[in-house]
Amino acid sequence: MNPTLIHIGGRKNICPDDIILLEGDVNYTVLYLRNGKKLIVATTLKLLEERFEICQNFFRPHKSFLVNLNYMSDYQINSNFFTMQNQRMILISRRKKIAFQSKIANV
Repeated sequence: MNPTLIHIGGRKNICPDDIILLEGDVNYTVLYLRNGKKLIVATTLKLLEERFEICQNFFRPHKSFLVNLNYMSDYQINSNFFTMQNQRMILISRRKKIAFQSKIANV
């Protein structure tokens, strides 16, 4: 198995650099890919978050999202939202705002 690929469910493995963001929906997760496609897997966001811990550029700013910070396009310090390159607005939860700001300062 290639160490740069992460198992996302079923027989699917994916390179983390191809993912813009992951959105949880109960027991399913929607992966938004760099090429504009969406992948739906029957794996919880919590489980995928554990698998993506080895990737330094992923962060979970809200219970519904896990984002690749390399694809963040716009963020203002006083805002509770940021924009991804696919024009998706992501909410930052109050409890994760300080951790998010320190994470993007290090990326």
